[in-house]
Amino acid sequence: LTTTLKLLLLNMTDKKRIDIEEVKNEDLLETQSHQIKWETMFERLFEFKKATGHCLVPNRYKDDHKLGSWVSTQRRQYKAFAAGKANTTTLSMDRIRKLESIGFSWSTDDPRRVDWYVRFKQLCNFEKEW
Repeated sequence: LTTTLKLLLLNMTDKKRIDIEEVKNEDLLETQSHQIKWETMFERLFEFKKATGHCLVPNRYKDDHKLGSWVSTQRRQYKAFAAGKANTTTLSMDRIRKLESIGFSWSTDDPRRVDWYVRFKQLCNFEKEW
């Protein structure tokens, strides 16, 4: 329980005091619900990977907006985790391993992407040749 909640419970009269076990059960249910949601999104990512051959879901993926947002959130949480802020994220080593097991990339750079300026120079060179 958080310190704030503990203080609140201590300051309540016996009649109004919340059963701490109920609070713990609610926390457990919330944790289980969050885990189910994470697993569901992971399955959607896995289906995306099977269909496309990669896990580079666009942030604004038109076919599944939630999946694009979720993938972006995983990358953001990984950065926090890697920066030593594991207590600020729900991303665990188990989840990191699970994502990596299907080829998830923590980098947002698509390896197929070429910088605009490089392509522009290629176009200029092409024009000179022809």
